[in-house]
Order: sequence, then structure tokens, then C-alpha cells
Amino acid sequence: KPQLTAKRHNVKSVFWQDINGLLEAAKQSDLIMIGGGGVFIDYWGVPANTQLTQYHWGIAYYNAIGLLAVLFNKPFAIHSVGVGPLITEEGKYLTRQTFEIADSATVRDEVSADVLKSIGVSANKIRITPDPALFLVPQHGNVLKILQSTGVNLENKPIIGVCIRNWEDGIWKREL
Repeated sequence: KPQLTAKRHNVKSVFWQDINGLLEAAKQSDLIMIGGGGVFIDYWGVPANTQLTQYHWGIAYYNAIGLLAVLFNKPFAIHSVGVGPLITEEGKYLTRQTFEIADSATVRDEVSADVLKSIGVSANKIRITPDPALFLVPQHGNVLKILQSTGVNLENKPIIGVCIRNWEDGIWKREL
């Protein structure tokens, strides 16, 4: 919803499948950046040879963003992303290529750095920084209202929230 994003955050916004819009935005930018989140995963596969087409998604899409930086000779940064799982050879290749063309690359954890090293990304190309979500300040009152509405007893108890991604069935689910 580019119009809503633009209005809400006072930015220019382009739909991720609008290739002409992406090209124009890249051409006009000072820096091209991918940031935050577990974006380099191919658990659901990688659509081969779809970069910069309306069919790109996942790793192919993020690789396309890096290719735009190369195409328009713009600095390219990858900021505090998660990497893995990488299952397919195409996913590994595109991820390695994307990190190799980055002028600056940070990941949000040691596991992501290890995955990158295992696919051939140079260790000196990778830095580890915290996930930007850790710097968000929750709206305390809203959180309490949501928890209370579900019947959670909040009296004198510490609260921690965990959001897990459902990759596959396994022991970890039973333990959790």
C-alpha cells in the first residue's frame, strides 16, 4: 500500500512489484538499503531468474535491490538482517552475490554470520549488529490491554513476548 505508507511515514513509496517505480526510485536515491528482518531465507524456494520482474519475491527480490545499486552506481547497505535457512543452491548463490556487492553489510546474530561464511562470504565483509526491533519502545498501555483482554494474569509477574516463525514440526515446538 504505497500511498498509505507514503502518507503515514512522510516518505516516497513504491510497490515492490512496480519495476519502473523501483528503477526510478533507485536512480533518484543517494543510498540503497535493505534493512532489518529475516529476509535472506529460502525455506519456500527461490524463483530463479525473476530479479527485476513482477515475479520476483524473497531472495530474488532482495538481490534485485542490490542489482539496482550496481546498475545506478549507488552505495548499497545491508543492515541488521537475518540469514538462513538457506536450502537451495540458487538461494545460496543470490545471497552470496547480494552480500558481495554490498558496500556495508551487517547481520543481527552470530548464526547469520556463520551461514554467510559457510556459503563463501568473506568474514571481514560481515559485522554483527542488534536487530533494530530491539530499539523499539512499546506503547506500554496497549500491550497491557491486549494481554488483559486474553485473560493473562499480570499481577507482579515479569512479562516477555516471543514471536516464533513456524518453519517445521520438531522437538523445539514441543519444548516451547
